[in-house]
Amino acid sequence: LMEYERRWKKAIGKKMERNYMVKEIMLSFDDKTLNMLADSLKDYKFDEFSTKGLIKALVTKHPTLLARLVPLLRA
Repeated sequence: LMEYERRWKKAIGKKMERNYMVKEIMLSFDDKTLNMLADSLKDYKFDEFSTKGLIKALVTKHPTLLARLVPLLRA
């Protein structure tokens, strides 16, 4: 069983940690911040998705979001 855990953590552990972090950050936002996020992404090309590209699109339109999104850049 320990071998199984080691292998799945190696395969998808970082992705799971990042997704958990995104969830926690999103749950901390109030309605005003969520509206800012939605406004920032209305012209975003999701077919060219990347975490850094998404964060860049968000903070380009609403720079005040940067402080709240920095942990995602480190993930």
